[in-house]
Amino acid sequence: MMISPARLLTMQQKILKLLSYIGVLAVLFLSVPLCADPDSSNEKNPLPVKHVKDGAKADSKESSADLKGNENETSSKESSGKETSSKASSSAPSKMTHQQPLINITIYRNGTVLATKKLKADLKGGQQNVVYDKAPKTLALPSLIATLDADDAHVQILGQHVNEESQSLIIDVLSSYEQVKILTLNYLFSGIDWDIFYSGILSPDQKTLILSGWIEVTNHCGSTIENAQIFFNGSSANMTADGLTVIDHSKSDFEYLLPRVITLPMGKKIYMSFIQALHIPLNQENIINVGGDYLAELKGELQRPQIQRVVEFKNDSKLGLNFTLPSGKMTIYQMQTNGLNQYLGTTLLTETPVGGSVPLRIGSDFRHLGITCDLEQTDYKKNSNKSNESGYRLMIHNKNDTGFQVKVVLPVQGYDWSMVRSSSNYEVSGTAPHHQEVYWMIPDITAGSDYEIKYRIKLDTLK
Repeated sequence: MMISPARLLTMQQKILKLLSYIGVLAVLFLSVPLCADPDSSNEKNPLPVKHVKDGAKADSKESSADLKGNENETSSKESSGKETSSKASSSAPSKMTHQQPLINITIYRNGTVLATKKLKADLKGGQQNVVYDKAPKTLALPSLIATLDADDAHVQILGQHVNEESQSLIIDVLSSYEQVKILTLNYLFSGIDWDIFYSGILSPDQKTLILSGWIEVTNHCGSTIENAQIFFNGSSANMTADGLTVIDHSKSDFEYLLPRVITLPMGKKIYMSFIQALHIPLNQENIINVGGDYLAELKGELQRPQIQRVVEFKNDSKLGLNFTLPSGKMTIYQMQTNGLNQYLGTTLLTETPVGGSVPLRIGSDFRHLGITCDLEQTDYKKNSNKSNESGYRLMIHNKNDTGFQVKVVLPVQGYDWSMVRSSSNYEVSGTAPHHQEVYWMIPDITAGSDYEIKYRIKLDTLK
């Protein structure tokens, strides 16, 4: 069909007119600021408050949650429509899900805590407050630093304070327009203490050990710490005389990340397992300590030192013990041949690095096995007020029907000493003059026999 020139001209004019209308609308649309807030002209409420609560709505109009809060709320809404079907299938096994932490904390040995908290804030244009309701009451406000997830010239953090009535942390924020931002809070607080406890079961022959390790955590910071990822650091945050805090790494190398998220209830103690090891091989050693009070004038007095058994294991990565074992008290049991356990007592496990040996002193009494020892001072000579010589005779009696190995230890810490004579070969361990030991290794005291050591030692008191 042919279109006349006049009609074609009319159509072109209408199209041009329509395009002009579209251009005017585009100009009007672009002239309206995108950051405009319809409530910004309301002078009655110039400072909107944004409440940030862990997994909860901030107020009746808006909600603001932690980084994972909205995802939890969305999944809750999606699952609400399926409530009937989920109830019908409640007997089916549930799938294990990895819980995301709401806060990351590092706890130092003396109770100082470093916290890292991420907050999701729905910001409006203008100045406003972001409120964190679950900040610990022991928070050190000068230590707080709040940062954004990315550099943004349109958002400024103006200040921060704590509401004394509600103990809420309030962060003053200025935003150029409405947007969602992630705030990361780093701060220090106090009031969470931890300690280490071990328990172990020896096999009947004391050649293997079942070992468990527990971290005892006490929360008295004034608030419950929910869904926390915890990192334990054995160092201490110490205060100097001029009020500065220094992290002392010299006393401990222990570091441990708890591989699960946990809640620390306010005012409660909880115990968290960090070691479960089965059938750890042990080395055995029997020790007679002839030091201490025996280094004095005791001529004519008969002493009976105890024989103590020490079992030792290696902090070996092959056994799954791939970190420094921190110091702590250890409760020791021994399995009997009848299947019952015997309580042997407690001992102190000292901090041991990977590859180091862990001695466990067991208060064993060998008298029921017919093994005893007597120590007698045979001579005493006082050379001066700071020097003396003593002669000793140690007799070990083995009335048992099997052989017996023993190590005799003479601590000489704090003395300038010399061995005048000894009837048996001896060795020296440690560094002079404060941490030395003289010891005799007796590989075998045969059944029904005695073993005698005679020695004379000269001791000079250090200035």
